[in-house]
Parts: sequence; C-alpha cells; structure tokens
Amino acid sequence: MKLAPGMLVKTSYGTGPYRIKKIYRNKTMHLTVTRPDGTGVFYLNNYDEETLSCLGNDDRVEILPNDQSIQLTLF
Repeated sequence: MKLAPGMLVKTSYGTGPYRIKKIYRNKTMHLTVTRPDGTGVFYLNNYDEETLSCLGNDDRVEILPNDQSIQLTLF
C-alpha cells in the first residue's frame, strides 16, 4: 500500500500514532507527521517506500487503519 497524506502510522520502535501531513519522495522517503489531533510536528526520515523499512537499521513504519480507536497517554 502506498502512503498518502492523512494516513495514520506508527513506528516499530514504539512511537506514534502519527498522521502523515507531507511526504517527500526522492531516493528515500521522508515523512512530516503530527499527532492524530494535528498537534506537534515530527519527522520520519530515510524510509524505503516499497518495504516501509528505514535504511540503515531495522525500524519500520506500520500503517494503522484510519477508523481505529487510538489510545493516547496524558501523562
């Protein structure tokens, strides 16, 4: 599945969920993301779009269903 703005993702190393705001595609993929409610700005860099794996390590981006309930931590 190809990533697109508006999709929810998380990382295999336990960060997220994030909502994709912008995708920069060149030799690798870089994502600008926010929290699901639109707050904060974060960056996920150097991912291969075909495998969703980060180049240079074992991290991955995992796609979440947009209708999935999201549990957020307040503290």
